[in-house]
Amino acid sequence: RAGAVCVANAAARRMSGTAHKYDPVKMSEALTDGNRFALSKAITLVESTREDHRVTGSEVLERSLQRAVAKSDPGKRKSFRIGISGPPGVGKSTFIES
Repeated sequence: RAGAVCVANAAARRMSGTAHKYDPVKMSEALTDGNRFALSKAITLVESTREDHRVTGSEVLERSLQRAVAKSDPGKRKSFRIGISGPPGVGKSTFIES
């Protein structure tokens, strides 16, 4: 019975468009397109204590940077300004330092 529930949950995620939440390619595309859910997932992966999550998070960030540079105008400087905000204790400094 538990297996049937897992299969049903996976099918529901696929239909809702969140089945790719750990796919670095799709996450980086969503992230550079301004998807806030992808941003929150990327932050969670980078801050995770699980090594596989941190590796995936690093890959998402690397791919996102490459994609952002590729999308930028060739004559403009290649710099990015990123703002990090949130209530105290949510991991802003941890995110910045990683």
